[in-house]
Amino acid sequence: MQVSERPAYTFYLAACALVLCAIAARADEPRAVPLADASQAERLLYRQATLREALREMLGIPTKLCELAPESRGEFERDGIVVEKWIFTAEPGSRVPCNLYRPKHRTGRMPVIVFTYGHGASKSAWNYNYAAQVYARLGLACLAIDPIGEEERNLTGRMGSRAHDPQPVHERAERAGRLMMGKLVFDTMRAIDFLRTREDIDQERIGVAGYSLGGAKASWMAALEPRLKLAIVCGWAYHDVTLNTKFCTRVPNQRMRRLCEWPEFPCCRPRTARC
Repeated sequence: MQVSERPAYTFYLAACALVLCAIAARADEPRAVPLADASQAERLLYRQATLREALREMLGIPTKLCELAPESRGEFERDGIVVEKWIFTAEPGSRVPCNLYRPKHRTGRMPVIVFTYGHGASKSAWNYNYAAQVYARLGLACLAIDPIGEEERNLTGRMGSRAHDPQPVHERAERAGRLMMGKLVFDTMRAIDFLRTREDIDQERIGVAGYSLGGAKASWMAALEPRLKLAIVCGWAYHDVTLNTKFCTRVPNQRMRRLCEWPEFPCCRPRTARC
């Protein structure tokens, strides 16, 4: 394993690692929000909770969870970084291969970042491999999972297949009761379930980071996942311009806009999360 000499497309992850370290180094305290009275605060909290639940239902996020049944597929060490290979069950019939990068020598529990990928990317993409090594050298763990339709989750085993892009795939997913974005987000939530089974992970300092489609997934995670402390949303926009993008982002955003305005979307996340 060698650190890539091509830092293009990954500078944002390396730079944001410093942000994550700074934020993760101290406990997050909820900020006081000035409100006119207690009833206004109650209305705000009620709106936040009901909107979050409506968005989860719209995406088709399952409410019942199966056993993770994680299996180790070995590990290797190079240049002070350990890469563990794992596979876990997101839901019946859906197994998720992943790599966990961590520093070889560290005392105490580690903060962790979970990658959310852009179109065609997966756990073995060179730029994400590079970024994962950067995080590990900074003392963080980093979890890289294969999105559905990519790499080990594709019958061909190919990288960059974009198998979840075609419109017929989205139409079949919706007929089955879930948008494709819902599946991508749910698998990431299950990755957090996996991380929380580990004794070496600080469960109070879990974040996500993504670019492009990965930025869209990170924004949904920030809105819906109460266990996150940080989300790095890059190459994405909280704007109606995203209503005319690819099918996987266009449809959920169009339906989200029927439920709320853009300023409300990030505000439905738990108050301790940071974007």
